[in-house]
Amino acid sequence: MKKILLLLSILFAANCYAQSGWTLYDNIQNPRYTPRSMDELMLEARANAIANARKREAFNHYSELAYQSLSRGDNRSFITLSNTALSYGWHSSKLYYDRGLVYKELGLKRYAKRELKRAKRNGYPISNKMIRDLLKQK
Repeated sequence: MKKILLLLSILFAANCYAQSGWTLYDNIQNPRYTPRSMDELMLEARANAIANARKREAFNHYSELAYQSLSRGDNRSFITLSNTALSYGWHSSKLYYDRGLVYKELGLKRYAKRELKRAKRNGYPISNKMIRDLLKQK
């Protein structure tokens, strides 16, 4: 029994040591550690801003294409293009709402409910009663 307890305590200590890794305090104590300069931070911030602007532009482009396909009555293309638009990390509560209506029209109530809930969570003025009423309709 003592051997098992000793073995377990050694394994536990080794596991704790292995999981500790490097911390910020370790980096401060490390003489080779140098913090990034202000120029590097500014370049990183500018690169992030440019990347976000490109993502926003792509989101707007694909959501516009999605609404064009919806106006033509092509529901499946709307879903595909809106999926592409949402993959860029930007969100639109109206887009979620319209996706919910299209899913309902396609007969996919589970997906419709999910999209309508996302629309509400992202600020679209829709109540739970309206969601239930939309899903009860045939």
